[in-house]
This record gives sequence, C-alpha cells and structure tokens, in this order.
Amino acid sequence: MSTLCSCLRLTFCLDIGANLTDSVFRGVYHGKRDHPDDFDDILTRAWDANVDKIIITSSNLHDVHEALKICSHDARLFTTAGVHPCRANDFEKSGNPDKYLQRIITEIETHRDKIVAIGEFGLDYDRFFFAEKDVQLKYFEKQFEIVRRFPDLPLFLHNRNTGDDFLNIMQAHRGEFQHGVVHSFTGTADEMYQMLSLGFYIGTA
Repeated sequence: MSTLCSCLRLTFCLDIGANLTDSVFRGVYHGKRDHPDDFDDILTRAWDANVDKIIITSSNLHDVHEALKICSHDARLFTTAGVHPCRANDFEKSGNPDKYLQRIITEIETHRDKIVAIGEFGLDYDRFFFAEKDVQLKYFEKQFEIVRRFPDLPLFLHNRNTGDDFLNIMQAHRGEFQHGVVHSFTGTADEMYQMLSLGFYIGTA
C-alpha cells in the first residue's frame, strides 16, 4: 500500500494512496491464493494506527466500481476515479473510448460523496510494456475532459521518468485545475520545484 500521510495539528492523518482493490489485499497473488483474506484486519490495523480516513486509488473503471463497493461499508473510506497510464489501453479495449470516459464521468456525478479526486492518471515511461507512449499521451490528454467537468476536484497524478512531457502537459492545462498530488515522481530537483510552482504536492514511488 502506497502511503502518504498528511498530519494536521497532530490530530488528523489521511492515507491518500491505498491500492485496496488489488487482490493481494484479499490474499491472492498472481491469480493464486497465498493466504486467507485478511482485508478487514488490514483496515483495523490502519484505524488502530490512528489513520482517520483512507482514499482508495482507482486505476480504471473496474477499480472505481470495486472501490465504491468497499467505500460503502465505511464512512472513513473514499476513492479516486480515473485511468492509470499503465491501463491506458483499457480505453481502446472497451471498444468505445468516448463512452468509457463518459462512464467515469457518470460515476463521479453519481458518487460525489465518495469520489474525492480525479486519477490516478498521468504518464509512466518505465512501463511501456503495459501501454505504449503514444497511447499514454493520448489518454492522458483525454482525461482532462474529466478535469474540466469537475474543476473543484483535486488531481491524483502519476509521473515516472517522463522527461519534459508530463510537465509540459500540466503547464498547458494549468487553468483547468486547482491542485493535487504528483505520485511516483522520479524527476530532478528542478522538475520538483516546477511541480510545486503549479500547486502540486509530491509523492515518491
């Protein structure tokens, strides 16, 4: 579970990047059961460690549906909605990329109480074996249609080894969002400061 805690006045702790839809949290690794489902125990340990709220990271439309099911059982759980760069091919696999995007928008409209950020979306140039560069770029840009529909929602972004491409795209869209987090950041100090200047927080891999 990727964790970034923001503690305010030492009384509030929020995990903004929990990949709780992954089957490993149910004891299943690479399609095979390794141990009994201990999902509830995992959450109990988080609450016992004084985590106040958790945002589940969604990587595609299926994840959004699964995350919302999990969130329905606990008022302290929330989720994101978007398509991770490594899942960018899901747009075309769906047979209708525009409809796929609209389904994500509909989920946000329907579940504004639980969907609290747009993402995880962005670019990942270390993992072209999941989605090639041109596909990632195309659907990174396409998801700004979601951003324009919900300008008040923060962005949960992914940026790994992308040179200037990610930063250039974010600068081009600066008037369409307020703030967010750039996760899996592996860039230089100069890139980091430029991200900060755009109003982002930084999360490492």
